[in-house]
Amino acid sequence: SELQPIVFDVEVVKDWVEADKEGNVVLTEAVSTEEELIKALSFGGVVTLANDIELSKSLNVALDTVLDLNGHTLKNNKVENTATDVIVVAEGATLTINGEGKSTIEAVTGNDGYAVISEGTVVINGGTFSGVGIYNPTEVTINGGTFNVGRDPDGASDHISDEVTLFV
Repeated sequence: SELQPIVFDVEVVKDWVEADKEGNVVLTEAVSTEEELIKALSFGGVVTLANDIELSKSLNVALDTVLDLNGHTLKNNKVENTATDVIVVAEGATLTINGEGKSTIEAVTGNDGYAVISEGTVVINGGTFSGVGIYNPTEVTINGGTFNVGRDPDGASDHISDEVTLFV
């Protein structure tokens, strides 16, 4: 039998992804675009924003991740008839959001999407969360921050879900 060549489809990752001594993912550069942010979140570890990012789809967090907003804004685009959550945290994952200064996560009202929707654990260390709040059965620890939640023009209730276990 003749040997068949094996073809690998290799995706080159920016050289900003490294591992520390313990094997944790470390990014050596802050991310600037939605595509870089999505890729960086797929590795977990510490992810820092270099500028404001407007999202066309939800960010999925499946691994333990620290998201440093670094004074910038994450905002979902309003897509008609489409619920677009800003961040979705998977069961078993922990997302820590560090938001100093003018750091903001904004869920556009009328978009039927939440700032954070989680089946995992969320730790918030500052920042401003506006539009629709945090939703889903989960554990949330809030160590500072501002939550501008109310009602959107369509009359939907914007909130931190009553199903959330909240530690303040």
